[in-house]
Amino acid sequence: MKKIDLEVKTVPGRDDFDAKVINTSKTQAAYICSNPTCRKLTVAPSETNENKIQYMGKVAHITAAAPGGPRYDKGISDTDRKNIGNAIFLCSNCADLIDKNNGVDYPKAMLYEWKRAHREWVLANLNKSLNEGASISVTSYSQSGGINAQVVNIQQPNDNVTDSAKQHDIDNFRRSENILNNEQWIKLRDDLIGDASCKIREADRLDDIFKFFSKAENGFIDEELEKAKKEFIQKIPALDHMISWDFDKWPYNQNIDNFNIQLKPNYLRDTQYTKVTLEQRQEWEILFKKMTDYIDGITLAYDNYRILIKRKLHI
Repeated sequence: MKKIDLEVKTVPGRDDFDAKVINTSKTQAAYICSNPTCRKLTVAPSETNENKIQYMGKVAHITAAAPGGPRYDKGISDTDRKNIGNAIFLCSNCADLIDKNNGVDYPKAMLYEWKRAHREWVLANLNKSLNEGASISVTSYSQSGGINAQVVNIQQPNDNVTDSAKQHDIDNFRRSENILNNEQWIKLRDDLIGDASCKIREADRLDDIFKFFSKAENGFIDEELEKAKKEFIQKIPALDHMISWDFDKWPYNQNIDNFNIQLKPNYLRDTQYTKVTLEQRQEWEILFKKMTDYIDGITLAYDNYRILIKRKLHI
C-alpha cells in the first residue's frame, strides 16, 4: 500500500507544499518545534501499536498559501510561496498560534528568524546528548480520535523558579488586559484617526493602563518584557494629555456619562453663531497630525510589547 502524507493537500487557489518539501522540513528541524520558547519534540512511538507513531507537528507557511491568509505576500511568486524557503516546522499548537489574529503578532521576519536560529540550534546539538545537565520529563496529552500525542520537554534544574516567574508575568499581563486589551486599543485608535473623536471612558483607559504599569508591583520579572512595557507606557502621557486639553465634549448637550469628545470641534464646523476660518482649520490639521504621530508611536510600542508577550509567555 502506498504511504500517504496527511499534510499534503491539494486545494484549488492555494500554493501548498509538496511531499518532498514537507518531509525535508520535518527532518531538517529534527522533528522539534522551531519556536525557540517551545521546542517540543513532535514525534514518538505509538503507545498501543509498535508499527505506528504519534505525530503532532506541522509544516506551516511563513507567508500564506493564498490571498487573505496570515502574512500573505503578493510580491513573491507561486513557486517561492510553496518552496522550502517559505516553510517552517512547528508543533501543532504553535502552528495554530502564529496564525491567530491573522498573524499580526507573528510577522514573517520573526518566523524567518525562528527558522534560522532553529537550524543553527539543531546543527550545534547534532551528535550531542540531551541528558547532559538536564532532566527529561514526558507528558502525554489525549486527543480526539483515539490518538495520544506525547510531548517531550527538556527541563533545566531551575525550572521551578522559571515557572514561578513566568506565572507572575502571565498574571500581570492578564490583569492589564482587563484595563486595556488589544481590541480596545484598536477601537480607540481607529476612532481617533477616523474623525478625531472617541468616548470618554475609552480615552480614560489610557490613563488607567499607565497608572497600572507605573506601580512597582506591576512590573515584569522578565527584563525584556519589562523594557518593552516601559517603552509602551512612556508613549501614553503625550496622547493622554492631548485628549485632556485639546478635546471638547461634542455635541455639548450630551447627558450621558460616557459622552463623546472630539478634537476642537469648533475648528471643523460652521454654525449659526460662528464660521470656521482658514487659520482655525490649519490649527486643527496641525493638532490632528500631532495626534496621529502619538498614536503611531503607541501602536508600534504596543505591538512590539504584545509580540514579545506572545513569544515569551506563549499566551
